Amino acid sequence: WSCMDPMISEDAAEVDAKAVSPRQMAENSLQIALLLWAWLQCWSGMFFHGFQICAGSKSITHIMPMVVLVVGLVMTNMIGFVHFRQKGFWRDACLAAVDLDTPYLAYRHGRRIVLGKPCPDWELLRLRNSIWRSLPLAMAGFVLAFRIILEIPMCQAVGTLSTFAVGTFPELMPWSNFAEDLSENGVNLTELRKFQGVQEAAQKVPDEYKGQRSRELGAKAIHLEHELWAAAECKNSKWDKHDISYALESQDWLGAVLELEKMQESLGGIGSANLL
Repeated sequence: WSCMDPMISEDAAEVDAKAVSPRQMAENSLQIALLLWAWLQCWSGMFFHGFQICAGSKSITHIMPMVVLVVGLVMTNMIGFVHFRQKGFWRDACLAAVDLDTPYLAYRHGRRIVLGKPCPDWELLRLRNSIWRSLPLAMAGFVLAFRIILEIPMCQAVGTLSTFAVGTFPELMPWSNFAEDLSENGVNLTELRKFQGVQEAAQKVPDEYKGQRSRELGAKAIHLEHELWAAAECKNSKWDKHDISYALESQDWLGAVLELEKMQESLGGIGSANLL
């Protein structure tokens, strides 16, 4: 019996209803409800994240789910359209192309599904939604839940980049997000030993080597800082000033080179780096 055949008769439905246990009918009804709920969640998520992005948000918590949802929407609609077109059901194909096949199939074949009758079109709908929507979205949620593991060292690395740029060209400090956020947390960038080391080294460089190209490079570094600062959501970070020994500071290989003259201990290589 094909799922696209005409509706079963009332007498046959009564016989089938008696053959199916109430528990199984409840489970099949719940299956329909869950798929419809997932379909609504997909569209509400796209509207929400799309609004946030249009409002100027560059947060990965909005961009990543939006990309996953849009890719899933395109793929499921395209696969559904091709499937129904090959079977010659143009109305179903058109509905699948605009992502209305889920409520349509639930309405048209709801009785057969509840009674446990085979419905290949419904099973294929569930399959393509699981592969292209539910599974990628779950993976994206897992990545976002543990994104802080990447954001913490990323913010510290961007802070090091800003320190080098501003320490070399102090006139760039008003445009540095790192310096601004430190100030909001009661920390002055100029008081940090790493910044002072960069500034001392920069003062030893002859002025002829600090030409327009060098300043443009510093400006590009600040522009890169702005992009990475927003991507890693470093604005939400809290910064504190701690007095540490040179030996501990040397664990951060991005800034340890400036302390070579002041340290007696030997430095580890890049493999022993610790940004946390």
